[in-house]
Amino acid sequence: MLKITHEKNFGIFINSGIGRSAYLCKTKNCTQDPKLKKNLQRALKTNIDNKFYEVFIIETQNYE
Repeated sequence: MLKITHEKNFGIFINSGIGRSAYLCKTKNCTQDPKLKKNLQRALKTNIDNKFYEVFIIETQNYE
């Protein structure tokens, strides 16, 4: 499972941090879902910029 965490004063982290979190399975179906951005924004209660998604895609490219 991937843990995406939003810390109010520090931003959004993958697999670390303490704060409001959302969990994703480590499959392409979960990490490349077209609704992922909207679902994460709703779960973390924050707006997420495109730079995060660019890093997220690079981090999750090798998942099956």
